[in-house]
Amino acid sequence: MKQVKEIIASIKETSCFQQAFIHTSFRNEFGLENSYETLEFLGDSVLNFATSLFLYRSFPHFTEGEMSKFKQLMVCEKTLAYLSKKFRLVDYLQLGTVEKKNDGANKNSILADIFESFLAALYLERGEKVVHEFLGLTLFPWAKNKENII
Repeated sequence: MKQVKEIIASIKETSCFQQAFIHTSFRNEFGLENSYETLEFLGDSVLNFATSLFLYRSFPHFTEGEMSKFKQLMVCEKTLAYLSKKFRLVDYLQLGTVEKKNDGANKNSILADIFESFLAALYLERGEKVVHEFLGLTLFPWAKNKENII
């Protein structure tokens, strides 16, 4: 957990980091220009590439179908939401008043979105190596415990 906190802290003061946690409701309520949506778009691709590379290297005995099935499990909304809670990314989430009342900080869709948007911010600020380091501390160990379900 300490290493994860250090990685988060390494970009905490950047504009990318700030944007990575601004929900559309917060953006609209406070008249801001951006929300996390564009970073989420990039983060989805970064996550898919990094996960595919991890599976290719870690499970060379898997078939293409097994890798695809495992990747779907790794990058699904439920998994990413779990990791956002576990590694406290949710603590940085900025929600508008209505979304707060609707318990937005506990919605899997929002929690998964901020995991992806954070990855994009991390990629833009620190590069691919640090993204892989972060995923090596968060998602990849989670996956190692699940390899027998495929």
